[in-house]
Amino acid sequence: MGRREETGGLHHRLGQSAGSSQLRSSGRQRLSTVCGIAGIFNSNGDSVSRDTLDFMNRVQSHRGPDGNGVFVDGPVGLAHVRLAIIDLTDAGHQPLTQDGYSITYNGEIYNFVELREELESKGHSFRSDCDTEVVLRAYIEWGDDCVKRFNGMFSFAIWNAKQRVLFCARDRLGIKPFFYFHQGSEFEFASEIKALLHDPSRRKPRLRTLVRFFGEGLTDDEWETFFDSIKILPPAHTLTVSARGLKLNRYWKIDAQADWRNFKPLKKVELPAHSERMAAPDYFPQTKDLAEASDAFRELFTDAVRLRLRSDVPVGTCLSGGLDSSSVVTCATGLIDRPVETFSSIYPDRGYDERRFIEDVAKACNTNAHPIESNGRDLPDIFDKIVWAQDEPTAGPGLYSQWKVMEEAKKSVTVLLDGQGGDELLAGYHHYFREYLSELAKELHRDKQDLNQVLEVGKVINEVTGMDHTALAERAIRRAKRPKILKLFQRERPGKVKTPALLAAALAARVSKKDATRMDVDRIFENSLSQKLYDDLTRFSIPPLLRYEDRNSMAFSLEARVPFLDHRVVEFCFALPNRFKIDPPHTKLVLRKAMNGRLPASVTQRQDKLGYPTPVANWIRNELKEWIHDLFDSQSFQQCDLFDSTECRNILKKHQDGEDRSWDLWRILHGYRWNELFLKGQGFPKKETVS
Repeated sequence: MGRREETGGLHHRLGQSAGSSQLRSSGRQRLSTVCGIAGIFNSNGDSVSRDTLDFMNRVQSHRGPDGNGVFVDGPVGLAHVRLAIIDLTDAGHQPLTQDGYSITYNGEIYNFVELREELESKGHSFRSDCDTEVVLRAYIEWGDDCVKRFNGMFSFAIWNAKQRVLFCARDRLGIKPFFYFHQGSEFEFASEIKALLHDPSRRKPRLRTLVRFFGEGLTDDEWETFFDSIKILPPAHTLTVSARGLKLNRYWKIDAQADWRNFKPLKKVELPAHSERMAAPDYFPQTKDLAEASDAFRELFTDAVRLRLRSDVPVGTCLSGGLDSSSVVTCATGLIDRPVETFSSIYPDRGYDERRFIEDVAKACNTNAHPIESNGRDLPDIFDKIVWAQDEPTAGPGLYSQWKVMEEAKKSVTVLLDGQGGDELLAGYHHYFREYLSELAKELHRDKQDLNQVLEVGKVINEVTGMDHTALAERAIRRAKRPKILKLFQRERPGKVKTPALLAAALAARVSKKDATRMDVDRIFENSLSQKLYDDLTRFSIPPLLRYEDRNSMAFSLEARVPFLDHRVVEFCFALPNRFKIDPPHTKLVLRKAMNGRLPASVTQRQDKLGYPTPVANWIRNELKEWIHDLFDSQSFQQCDLFDSTECRNILKKHQDGEDRSWDLWRILHGYRWNELFLKGQGFPKKETVS
């Protein structure tokens, strides 16, 4: 029989929040915790090192300051650090063992109340009000298929002592992280990579990832990491580990043939419209099917927000002034009997200032607003903290703004909702106009209509974006006339990433053809816009954004929740036709229509797109100039194994001369400090290293 040991207690500062997130509904609402998990399984029967489990908990302690626990059963060990969100009693402590099954779990199952009732009807009894126990009992009842019943964000591992099997799972969109190391009979997993780096031999870079990152800024789009021996459990997958090896299984994917009319919320909540916020009657299209789809989206999305407001600790929301975060705020306002706490990054610099939209939403929704205005002067002091929190290099400076929001939010709340995912579901970025024009031309050609309409639509897009789309419109027309060529074009093999000039010569010499090959993607849609959105949701955009948000929030022991990534909302959006997403000049049409009268017209009619703007380009030329130059002049940078320091200096000079190379410089700086803290081990005190 395994043993479980727990230490730590709850931070009773949370007690002041009783009722602070009271919803306008009743019933049992007892979720568990968001936290850090880790574990070891030696399939050859070797005993697990307790010291290693303790190390894993220590380096992830920021994810769970309210307690920690360890379970050991011979060749198996599970570890857990706890951030208490709901059910602040000791009943929420993990790892949890019942009837020969043990679990370490990170996340929230939002429909656990309904699942618990179903399990009770099947004869299961419960000792706590935590969703952890529901997850464990669901596995006992339904086995591997239990994950198909969960609506939430989660990563967990369950040790089945009877069958000597470790069952691991990750949520559908990969909101909660799960990394693992596997070599021979050794299998280890953790919420964060640093917990797996107790063995210095694992601190080696993966060349392919470095090439693709410094060449094109790609990160988190494969199930490998920046570390050669560390892998990612893909979203929507389970992983079964036994003496026979590893078995990976995909349990969910988007149905390309789904009908949006078939989606219904668990509970319908009305958000009344306000006449003073309504757009002019002819501003949005007035078709019956668009109105029905907008109403259906609003009901489903409001239900997703409702579920994510369940908490016994203070809840707030990010508010950037964009349509997505503003929609979260207005839905939360309609569901909570108190002013919503909102947190916004604000910069006065031209091209970065969203204050007007933030203030419009805060006033309309009567929020308790927390504006955060930063000047970047503290970046040299906190940069290593950001690098350490992230575990891997990051692509751009928006990370700093998010860090400052999390830092401020921690003073007031423990749970923070965010609008992540709306752009990738509903075509919010202007670069999606390319695929839209292509599909519009195909539709017009198929229906034998005038293809010159594509050119007229291109003119409208020009006005929205300030960029000439005539060439794209003409190309869309040419391809529509040659559908077989277009089909071949869509199926072509991925191209190559040019080896970046800034890479050190010794590394560049080792780059193979495989290292430079762009990854192919799962093609499930004939519609190129839907396929592009799917690629960004599952590979190129959302995975890194979720990593940034998870690490930044967890660095401050905050839980981030993302209602747009409720799998029901995701499936609904992919069932919508293109015209409900893009109808120039509108992007995200169905969302704008759904929030018409609920949000200020300045937001629903807003056409520009910024997205966590951060004026690092200006700072590098001014406030941060000396810091950057000192780093580039340092002996450690000159001797860094990753870079050609001369090329890095050329990039810096081009930026100082007026060319915007701030994102390149951010990647260089992050890569350099990552090399020092992780690969060279400077972030790991010697006493923390486990042999």
